[in-house]
Amino acid sequence: MEPEPYGKIAYEMIKGNHYRMVHVDGAHGGVTSVNTIVMNVFSERNPIPKRTVQSVVKTPEGGLRLGGEVPGATLTRTGVIREVEAGLVMTPSVAAALRDWLDVKIKQASAAREATKKRAAPKKKAAPKKKATAKKKAGAKKATAKKKATAKKKAGAKKATAKKKRKK
Repeated sequence: MEPEPYGKIAYEMIKGNHYRMVHVDGAHGGVTSVNTIVMNVFSERNPIPKRTVQSVVKTPEGGLRLGGEVPGATLTRTGVIREVEAGLVMTPSVAAALRDWLDVKIKQASAAREATKKRAAPKKKAAPKKKATAKKKAGAKKATAKKKATAKKKAGAKKATAKKKRKK
């Protein structure tokens, strides 16, 4: 149970001179020798060319204009680039508070995603029961009549076989 509040304190949020919004795809880091935690956050992207070469072509008026990219002349890195955007240094207690804050935000985001899915999902209507068509009904009656006729023939054949056996 939380103790009775003694008073209140207001925190004014002011962006620092170096504030910027950073997209984060992951983090890398560890514990320092003075027991602080370093978390380097990075974003991932495909490499951009180191150099491109484009042709220069003459225009019909006698001027020059930029042409297309020269095939095979572009120099590009290979692989995926992980660009380290910022390094965050914090105490273990701040890291735990950050983890708890993230847990709450993750639950809120999951609940919002589920609510969005429910709103976006088309409502399923019960499929109407199919009425038997006249053709299907007639076909079913014929099949039943054929079964009865076959059963009668088999019964008649059994009787005739039984009579022949009695005669002998």
